[in-house]
Amino acid sequence: METKWKVFAILLIGLLSIGFFFFSKGANGMDQSETSTEMIKKASMSQTPVAKKETKEKVDPKDQREIYLAGGCFWGVEEYFSRVPGVIDAVSGYANGKGETTKYELVPQTGHAETVHITYNVKKVSLKELLLYYFRIIDPTSKNRQGNDQGTQYRTGVYYVSQEDLPTINQVFEEEAKNTTNR
Repeated sequence: METKWKVFAILLIGLLSIGFFFFSKGANGMDQSETSTEMIKKASMSQTPVAKKETKEKVDPKDQREIYLAGGCFWGVEEYFSRVPGVIDAVSGYANGKGETTKYELVPQTGHAETVHITYNVKKVSLKELLLYYFRIIDPTSKNRQGNDQGTQYRTGVYYVSQEDLPTINQVFEEEAKNTTNR
């Protein structure tokens, strides 16, 4: 019987010790002497090192071209094209609406499309290749919608800067139209 009480006493002391440990640290295991700011930082900051963005290569201005592509929410389009080899820069913005400028809240009134301005190195990627990448991420048959994004600001569009680009754009559009009707 005495052994039973010793085991019970040891278990009770062990449970009380564990309980005291958790009580002193709080339910979340954090030291209660920390300020709420420190607690928030500790809980929310990533332990993973942040990847450094590569510096942009210097490209001869005569090898740089630009085009504006609209294909749904511009954040996804921007991220997609920023990873295409030969793209120097991809920047979200607006195009093809009333007035020179707009901002997010005014898009329903101005009619602008969410667009990505792409600057690319013609020695590394052609306009045709960029447009083929573009057709991989859009549905050219849906009007004012791409995926879950609905509204006129999410319409598709290719807005060229140089008249020299028009024959290539037309060629790719014709090829894609054939591919779409053959599906």
